[in-house]
Amino acid sequence: ITVLAAQSDDAGTPASAAALAAADLKAHKNLAGMLAMTGNTAQGAISALGRAHKTGTVKLATFGAGPFEMTGLTTGTIQLTVAQEPTVEGADAVDQAVNAVADKKVTPYVSAPMIAITPQNMHDNSIKPYIYDGTCTSSLRGFMTSGG
Repeated sequence: ITVLAAQSDDAGTPASAAALAAADLKAHKNLAGMLAMTGNTAQGAISALGRAHKTGTVKLATFGAGPFEMTGLTTGTIQLTVAQEPTVEGADAVDQAVNAVADKKVTPYVSAPMIAITPQNMHDNSIKPYIYDGTCTSSLRGFMTSGG
């Protein structure tokens, strides 16, 4: 496996990401996969892959478990997305904020578990808690109202 150099989509738009992805597709005929780190870069990669008739042939991975990513998994434009555990992220953030206010040691880098979601497992009960619809209350999955 040859890993290409990371590229930065300085403009932050789907169009600029599509241009980068299209250039990679043209320069590397045997490209097997792309990793898009944001929604805009994923949109750009999806566009470039579609224009090159490489959707699904060149695998696309991204981050997030919202409606955009779930639709991509369903339609085949995204083959993998990585979600983080929102409950752990939120709890860690609150803990660090409390530590900062209390003049206690703050941990500068905290990582949450990452969950790989694919078209094959996206409907599994073990994966469903990591999928969110983009709204705060639904994403909390009743945590606040259940007293959890």
